[in-house]
Amino acid sequence: MFWLMPRLSKLKQSEPDLAVRVTTAERDSDIPLNDVDCAILFGDGHWAGQTSHLLMPEVVVPVAAPSLACRLLDQPRSALLENGPLIHLEDRDQRWFSWQDWREARAPGSAVIDGGIEVTNHGIAIHETLMGHGIALGWKGVIDELLANGLLVTLDDEPLVSDRGYYLVGPAAFFNSRIGARLLAALTAGLTYHFKRP
Repeated sequence: MFWLMPRLSKLKQSEPDLAVRVTTAERDSDIPLNDVDCAILFGDGHWAGQTSHLLMPEVVVPVAAPSLACRLLDQPRSALLENGPLIHLEDRDQRWFSWQDWREARAPGSAVIDGGIEVTNHGIAIHETLMGHGIALGWKGVIDELLANGLLVTLDDEPLVSDRGYYLVGPAAFFNSRIGARLLAALTAGLTYHFKRP
C-alpha cells in the first residue's frame, strides 16, 4: 500500500500494456508460488526452487503521527512501552519484530507493555498511526516517504535490525525475461539500505 503500489504505478506508465494483478495473503503458505510470476515474501532470502532479490532488510523503529509524537518525544523508552498507546501487529508465527522484542532490546527494565490495539497487517498499523491513534513499529523502507513528508515521526532513532527482510521471489526464468527484469529494476531502483546489527 505505501511502498509497492507507487512503484507499480510508475512501471505501468512506462509499460502501458503490462497487466498487473496484486494479490495479498496473510501467510506465505497461502501464496501459490507455482501460479504467480513472482511474490514479495518476508524471510531470510531462501525459498526452495526460487530466486530471491532483497528489497528491504528488517529495520524497525517506533513511529507516531506528529500530533501524538509532540507529547511523547521527551518520554523515556519505558514510558512509551507502559503508556502507549501501542499498536500491535498480530503475528501468530512470530516472524516480525514485536513490542516484546523492542522491550528486550531497548527497555529491558520495563515490566508492562501497553495492550493498545492489535491489527492483522502492517498497512492497517501504519494507517492507524497516521490517524494519530497510537505508536507502531514501522519498517524503514516502507515508511521512508511518510517520514520524509513529516506524516510520521520516529520516536527512537536506534532501530531494531535483523537478518531477515522483504524479498522479490520467483523463478530465475521470470527475472531473465524482459518484464521480470523491468519489474526488478523498478522495485530496486534507488534502494540504498546499509544497516548492520548493533
